Amino acid sequence: MKKNFVIPILIVFAVVLFLGCTQPPVIPPVTPGTGVANSGTFLLAVKDKAPDSSLLGSVTLTISSVSIHSQSGDSWIVLSNETKEFDLLELQDVQAFLAGKDLNAGNYNQIRFSIEKVLVDYNGTTQEAKLPSSVLRLNVQIEIDANKTSVAILDFDLNKSLHVTGNGKIIMLPVIKIVSEKDVNAEVQGQNIVKISRHGTVTDDSEIGTDLEGNNGPDKQVGQEKELEIDSAGKIKEKQNSGNNNNSGNGNYSNGNIPAEGRLVATIKDKALKEGRLDIANLRELNITIDSITIHRPDSSDANTDSWTELLSGEKTINLLAFQDSEALLADMNLAVGNFTQLRLGIKEAVAVIDSNTEDQNTETYDVKIPSGKLRLTSKIIVDANKTSYFNLDFDLNKSLHVTGNNQIIMKPVIKLVSKRNVEVQEHDSNSVSVEGGIKEQESETEFDENGNSSS
Repeated sequence: MKKNFVIPILIVFAVVLFLGCTQPPVIPPVTPGTGVANSGTFLLAVKDKAPDSSLLGSVTLTISSVSIHSQSGDSWIVLSNETKEFDLLELQDVQAFLAGKDLNAGNYNQIRFSIEKVLVDYNGTTQEAKLPSSVLRLNVQIEIDANKTSVAILDFDLNKSLHVTGNGKIIMLPVIKIVSEKDVNAEVQGQNIVKISRHGTVTDDSEIGTDLEGNNGPDKQVGQEKELEIDSAGKIKEKQNSGNNNNSGNGNYSNGNIPAEGRLVATIKDKALKEGRLDIANLRELNITIDSITIHRPDSSDANTDSWTELLSGEKTINLLAFQDSEALLADMNLAVGNFTQLRLGIKEAVAVIDSNTEDQNTETYDVKIPSGKLRLTSKIIVDANKTSYFNLDFDLNKSLHVTGNNQIIMKPVIKLVSKRNVEVQEHDSNSVSVEGGIKEQESETEFDENGNSSS
């Protein structure tokens, strides 16, 4: 019986071997996230290009879901359904982890994510930004290689994305630079930061904008020269200026239409001197003579609209120390509506009056060495139809004036430029005004050297 028992077992074992050699093994399909063969790792991160505006306190972006589209399989794969918040202003030097997964090796051509809301702290007030659509669809070339890592970085450009309406509402039309790389060394470190230790092959490097309808693409960006508004139905649209004109805010007019005008007031003041900050003792007056102020309207193509507009003709001499608590009037005129992005300031001379240490005279006068040529400042001055706009040049003499070893006084101007629109101007006399209300468009400080070159 022992012999009869062994033979059947051998026969069964032989049959199994025969069948195994004649039929190929069944390989289960690769499922994203399993880390099995023929898959690679994909990481998606968010960062922010540093904005120019000092009025932004925070921009908090809430994303609720992220998906990626497989080009070969024509299917959508969910990368994350977790709601995440990012203060973009904190992501200027780091890349925050948004989503990641092991994916089948192959090509992917679109990322789609839902924005739940965007909260913007602008000029000390927090409000929810208006979006044309809660879904962003970004066409991008992403390649996943087996057993390797690919990374895509979404770099939000707030300078191009955020728009402020005439009544202070915030609109966000996202402009995002996408850089995609394959075969990189990268990992997600503490605090959900994506760290790339070795870069790989770039598969995409493009900038995608958003139009007023929420469509995304490289040609969908809405320029900052466009003046936007939110209508009664909550729809974002380009504002139509009053009057019979087709001005779009860039100085271009056609068909002989007369451009609408607005009022622009320019002033100058001095940041209050602080004891111990100024290296000139007993300064009584600082008289500055300005002989030119011009502002530039970009992309002007109308023969009747000069791209540079002169605001000051002649000269004005102002004792800055007399205007620490008020503002001296530099210019007041009507201009065609539009945006002005550059300002040039000409300083003819500056004279310091200092209390004398001698008994035979009370004061001494010193010529101050000033920069040659015109000072150039980047500006955001917006003139609206039938309204008053304003900008102020605030000199910081604490930082601007310096004394050399041979007692020569040098001015390296430090100027804060503040611009507002829709303000009310109160005239106190022919030389002094005060400004109330309005919407602040710019508050930026520029430093110059003794040659007039900007260093910030």
